[in-house]
Amino acid sequence: VAALSIPSVLSSFTTGDLSNVNNALASVYGLDGVAPILFWVQTAALLEIIHAAIGFVRSPVIVTFLQVSSRIAAIFAITHSPESQVQFG
Repeated sequence: VAALSIPSVLSSFTTGDLSNVNNALASVYGLDGVAPILFWVQTAALLEIIHAAIGFVRSPVIVTFLQVSSRIAAIFAITHSPESQVQFG
């Protein structure tokens, strides 16, 4: 996702107009197709919880659950809120 904003951010730095950096970073989530892909990829992280629960990895299940659920909640809030897609920070 960050790679999509690199051209806009670099052009802001080269022109010296740093006021557009926030707009460049915020516009990434508004691109068609980025939000759903990001949501489903982060939702696939639920497998991390299953792997911890069955002992495939040596991680505490509760800590893994908290980390994954907070990432999914943040992505859900960003992808389902039009206001968050036009502002950064």
